[in-house]
Amino acid sequence: MKPLELEQLADEVREGHEILNTPVDPFQIAAAEQIKLLPGTYDDCFDGRIEYRKKRNRSGFYLFYAEASPGLRPMGRVRFSIAHELGHFYIPAHREYLLSGCWHGSRAGFVSEKLVERQADQFAAALLMPRHAMNDFAKRHRGGCSLKNLADLANDQFETSVLSTVIRYVQLDFEPCCAVLTENGRVRFSFTSESMRALKLGWVERGSDIPTGTVSKEAVASQQRSAKGGVDSEIWFEGKPPRDLWEEILVFGQSGYAVTFLVAEEDDFEEDD
Repeated sequence: MKPLELEQLADEVREGHEILNTPVDPFQIAAAEQIKLLPGTYDDCFDGRIEYRKKRNRSGFYLFYAEASPGLRPMGRVRFSIAHELGHFYIPAHREYLLSGCWHGSRAGFVSEKLVERQADQFAAALLMPRHAMNDFAKRHRGGCSLKNLADLANDQFETSVLSTVIRYVQLDFEPCCAVLTENGRVRFSFTSESMRALKLGWVERGSDIPTGTVSKEAVASQQRSAKGGVDSEIWFEGKPPRDLWEEILVFGQSGYAVTFLVAEEDDFEEDD
């Protein structure tokens, strides 16, 4: 399914369950669909896994998920994982795969390169963070939003992970921006808005170290939980046209993960218009 189709499917699911407001409760949706929820630790082998089992007394779907763990697995991540597995349940091709008796463990949160996992992530984001609610948020921050604004949105309105909320904001392209996920100082992946790519600033190379001379590099080295400041785009995007960027970083507890949010300065952006 294409991104727009996944958006429409998420809208249909909320409408079908008469969910009009946020936060959207994926546990409630799973229960209403008679999906058996099975929390546990599972030795951190997966974030979630959904199976269809044929049994004499109860044939149906079983959703295994890793429970919340303070400092390592926040509840927002767990909720996103449940919504991700609901994506496999609702997306027609994924559902057919499950009904055939096949299954696999998922790592939710946009960390997988597999198309089926990306589709489930996209569905989860659209389900938990409706486009109309994101549009309302963007209107309240017409001058551009900060990483703290997005963290507050995640915690106070959507009850989602900060990372998934930042990625959702970037993908909906409210301003030229980029989200970079790092683990122990190394880039895991990055997402760039369409308007950022229009400025000829693309993705940060996967597997590379956080560049020296950035706010993020200094924050990780000094074990700061958050930091912000201006930075030249050439440091992050080597060989690309120079731009003034605003950089912010938020470190996620003791997990080693951090998200960097890069935004093209507005005056610099307007020069190209």
